[in-house]
Amino acid sequence: MHKRPLQLLSVVIPAQSKKDCIALTVKHLYIEPQLHNIPHEIVVVDDGRTDQTLTVLDLVKGRIPTLEPVKKHK
Repeated sequence: MHKRPLQLLSVVIPAQSKKDCIALTVKHLYIEPQLHNIPHEIVVVDDGRTDQTLTVLDLVKGRIPTLEPVKKHK
């Protein structure tokens, strides 16, 4: 069987009230694939609470282009 090369590595993280640690978590997840030239995306799904997690993610996105913040709609 012929294996296809990796097209895109998707890392999906649920975030429930994680405004204090999500930026560092995403930065660490970004480093390794970048070092090895692995095409990737980091999808963080915010649970829609009002703790500013999504605001933090929006700020971090400017430095981490593979970050895709998603707000879960209730």
